Amino acid sequence: MLLKKFSYSVLTRGLVAIINFFVLIVSSRYLGVETRGEISLLLLNIANIQMISEIFTGYALVHFIPKFSLKKIFLYGLVWIILIISIGSMLLGYLGYLIPNYEWEFVIVSTLIILNTFFMVINLGKSNIRLYNWLSVLQPLLLLVVLSFNIFVEKKLVLSSYFDALFYSFGTVVIINSVSVFQYLKKDHPTEFTLSSIFSNGFLSQWGNWMHLLSNRFSYYILSSVALQSLGIYSTATSLIESVFVIYTGISTVVLSYVSNIQDKSEAQRITIQSALMSFILSLIAIIVLLLIPESWLLWILGKGFMGIKPVMCILALGALMISYSAVFSHFFSAIGVLKYNAISNTIACLFTILFSSVFIKIWGIKGGSIVASISYTIEAILVVYFFIRHNKINNIKLLFNVNFLRNLIH
Repeated sequence: MLLKKFSYSVLTRGLVAIINFFVLIVSSRYLGVETRGEISLLLLNIANIQMISEIFTGYALVHFIPKFSLKKIFLYGLVWIILIISIGSMLLGYLGYLIPNYEWEFVIVSTLIILNTFFMVINLGKSNIRLYNWLSVLQPLLLLVVLSFNIFVEKKLVLSSYFDALFYSFGTVVIINSVSVFQYLKKDHPTEFTLSSIFSNGFLSQWGNWMHLLSNRFSYYILSSVALQSLGIYSTATSLIESVFVIYTGISTVVLSYVSNIQDKSEAQRITIQSALMSFILSLIAIIVLLLIPESWLLWILGKGFMGIKPVMCILALGALMISYSAVFSHFFSAIGVLKYNAISNTIACLFTILFSSVFIKIWGIKGGSIVASISYTIEAILVVYFFIRHNKINNIKLLFNVNFLRNLIH
């Protein structure tokens, strides 16, 4: 049963990756490398606000949804989202990071994206993985359709085409998501609710996630000050190589839901280790296939403005592979509500990026940013695995690399 969920989730994420790849192609080829840089900066700004919002509304909440009053979680979540988006948008505007003339569009789109994540977390906490996966496919599909319509039919080769696509795609899934969430609210029964527990857990979780985000994305701000074209190339290379993350995301989502709802610790550890190995093997295959694509093909697909993208992808590949393995262990800690290990690992990795990215980019340009990101991801992965071993008191390290379970899957 669990293998079926893994397969369905990974296949779903694979479909999402394919759709996102087409979004990347359309936006890169027809909007240009500089607009691609603006899109990357836009998504990074949204992600930064989302990281703060998800202190309460993020995936750490899955641990509490089966245990606490959903009505109170929902009410406090909405208030928190409004507060964080208001403060975050004003702060980004004050710092000059918002794209000029798109301030209000940024606020609206940010609200829809953060609301959608909150509703998706509730569905995941209720173990409604099928709806979670289905909506995960629908949103990027709608984004691709609307973006393509704007470009090929409306002939709008500007950034607003991407904003429109974000608005309609996330707006639609928020409406669908809200239907299922309100059904859960109707069936909710009064139970305990401790706000401090959610915030303390959420803070550690989001701090770790934010540090993980900045381990690679901090270089975006440095490159944007150099040239939007450089940011466009680097961010596109990152998107391509990190497309393999759909594998660990699909597997980790099931692990998160499964481990948070079982009591057998040894079973939880076994499933986590096997899932991490499966993620590593599948990701390795995907990365090899991706790197075998000639740069001439990539330039034909994306446009000549992306010259030099292949070496950046090659450098990022090691870090991406390491994260594909360790991320499953990170989700294990999220599921059992022990988040300090993720926070420590990601903070150390992020500090490495912040300290060295400017120097590396100054010396080696875009390649320097990718070197720092890959090393940072590797540091993070090693620390997460170390903490998993220590927390679970695993004496035989070979258990982490035992692939015998694959024989049962094959047969």
